[in-house]
Amino acid sequence: MAHSFKTTDISSAAQTSQNITRDTVYWKRLDPPLHVKEYAAVTSVDFSPVEPYMFAVTSSLKISLYSSVSNQVKHTISRFRETAYSGSFRNDGKLLVAGGEEKIIKLFDVANTKSLLRVFKGHTGPIHRVSFVPNTTQIASFSDDRTVRCYDIPAEREVSRFCGHADYVRAGAVNHASPNILVSGGYDHVVKMWDVRQKDCVMSVDHGHPVESVLFFPSGGIFCSAGGSVVNVWDAFGKKQLCRLMDHHKTVTCMCLSSDNHRLLTGSLDRHVKVYDVSSYKVVHSLNYSSAILSVGVAQDDKTVVVGMADGLLSIQHRRPEITKEEREETRLKKKSSYKYILQARTHLPSKGDFIVESEAKKVISKYDKHLQKFRASKALDAVLLTHHRLARPHVAVAVMQELIRRGALHAAVAGRGVDELRPLARFLARHVGDPAFAPTLVDVAGVTLDAYAARVVAGDNEMARLLRPLRRAVAREVAVMAAIPAVLGSMDAIFAAASTKSYASVEGAGVDPGGSAGGAEVGGATGGSAATRS
Repeated sequence: MAHSFKTTDISSAAQTSQNITRDTVYWKRLDPPLHVKEYAAVTSVDFSPVEPYMFAVTSSLKISLYSSVSNQVKHTISRFRETAYSGSFRNDGKLLVAGGEEKIIKLFDVANTKSLLRVFKGHTGPIHRVSFVPNTTQIASFSDDRTVRCYDIPAEREVSRFCGHADYVRAGAVNHASPNILVSGGYDHVVKMWDVRQKDCVMSVDHGHPVESVLFFPSGGIFCSAGGSVVNVWDAFGKKQLCRLMDHHKTVTCMCLSSDNHRLLTGSLDRHVKVYDVSSYKVVHSLNYSSAILSVGVAQDDKTVVVGMADGLLSIQHRRPEITKEEREETRLKKKSSYKYILQARTHLPSKGDFIVESEAKKVISKYDKHLQKFRASKALDAVLLTHHRLARPHVAVAVMQELIRRGALHAAVAGRGVDELRPLARFLARHVGDPAFAPTLVDVAGVTLDAYAARVVAGDNEMARLLRPLRRAVAREVAVMAAIPAVLGSMDAIFAAASTKSYASVEGAGVDPGGSAGGAEVGGATGGSAATRS
């Protein structure tokens, strides 16, 4: 009996590890984004707190109200002569308020957007942030005139004014647990907390960068400030910093809460939205977009995620419904018990007393393994390069290359190719030769490839030289990185040495014996080794 062919062991190829968590699966269920082009940058996205969870998109001279079901514009508010900012819903979803470059605040009825209900005047600069004060008939505004003001809606007049910022106030939020508390962030790098029952600031903290966004947690005791590439988390009661998040590498422009307030989303000019677990402040997922992000919003049921970008692009993503275990089992049984699978080519259905002999399932062999079985090394390499690199599975191609190296057939698979036949291999090597997981194998493959075609390049084959140029640049980058590593390690050693010397000097200056207790005295009845005497 002939031995069966042993297929290529894919697990032997080094694979880039990815920790698949519950959050990864949860956010991966978002459908591909639907892109809508607005006329200008999308500066604000706000979801209605009530079903069907419409969302207001503020861009240029208008505010568009989108349906989260059909993704179509239901209403357009265009009662602005200059740029509008911060279209925000009231907690019952019936009213909407917005500021803008006109230095006035406008109040609209969501059901009849053509009617302007109220106009609030008083600010002397553009108003970038406006918000309803929960459980009251007031709105809070934050303006470039460096003031924070509160207006009464029925009386249409100003009731509170707070001054203290030294630069533009571009961020603000209202405490939902205590409506009397406001927080504002300015371009003077300062975040201030205000109590409408007092005239002066009740808390002031230094963010360290111009503040672009602030956000209160539902409990009211914690708030976040975003600006620069940093997000700071503050304790409002203890007046101290709880955490500093530095996972973005460009300015963080917006924040919002999701997943029943258990996740914090931050958007940045680096084109990423980071998802944080608010219990640990660790990044649990990251969403990537095509342009710099200015605004982000999530529906209360997490079924819709909307991101506004600086180039006017609006990204709308819906979450696919989760399939329950019962539905999955029902689908499997339905497929298994269909007529096609039960009665095809059978004249008898098995009964309870029958003895059933199970036939061995036919083993499916992949295309590249079929070529390897027939010792066609070149075709095996072609088969894996033309499919798996496009499916984001480079480890399959690397595993086949390892098998060719083991067989001693790598040179035969690489050599003798034309420019068009060599192009997939050259692109694959240029793209993945710098990956630490694949480098040990691909460096050998790149060496064999360059050796096989060096003569043609030297002979003046310009087309071949142009094809291999990206691979040469990729190898040069890796060589430069390897050359820089010793210098970086040397600098780190110097920093650590200086830090330990400074620590030793501080211990000496404090009169602490490096071997143990302070001043040679006994602590707790024992000399040296006590944790209470060490710095």
